[in-house]
Amino acid sequence: RALVRPDIALVLLDEPLTAVEPATKWQLRRAIRDVQRELGATMVYVTHDQTEAMTFADRISVVHDGRILQTDTPEALYNRPAHEHVAHFIGSPGMNVLPATIADGTFRVGDQQVAAAPGLDDGPCTLGFRPEWAALESGGTGPAATVSAARVLGVEAHRPVGIVTADLAGRTVRTRQVIDVEPGDRVRLRLDPARLVAFRDGVRVDAPEAAHA
Repeated sequence: RALVRPDIALVLLDEPLTAVEPATKWQLRRAIRDVQRELGATMVYVTHDQTEAMTFADRISVVHDGRILQTDTPEALYNRPAHEHVAHFIGSPGMNVLPATIADGTFRVGDQQVAAAPGLDDGPCTLGFRPEWAALESGGTGPAATVSAARVLGVEAHRPVGIVTADLAGRTVRTRQVIDVEPGDRVRLRLDPARLVAFRDGVRVDAPEAAHA
């Protein structure tokens, strides 16, 4: 009803598709998006469905305990979460987090050096990485872990791919990769050093030059 009025500049949609079946939900979501683009009206869309938000919105505000933790583009929320809750909430599975230490310009997990940490102050931190930014492999020199599960989600280039879950010093780690390991295997965690996110007291920390970029 609001959309057909000519004097409306802001439309609030409060979980409008919660009770709609999945197939119809995708059609309605696309229709709402098309109408928004056609009319140019600002829409505030409230949802608990992160997939809905990530595919629908230009900008997303993540609210937790009555506080806005981050307002940003879907890409920024996924790649550079400003808060650990955002890191956990966005993504399926959410971002992995491991206790780590910054020492002499490097990230260390346990006694293993895993990546450079240029410009960050020494001290304890939490190291975050998305499942596809890492791999659990039979060889390598990264932190040791034990595979607990491997779930196939599809096939790429005739090889099974999916989610591998492992225990690393009492912490659960999940990677999205080619599945070439089995439960019980001892593996090493390999990280993409260019895509790590560090947190302190739940808040992302950046090097000074990155913070002002």
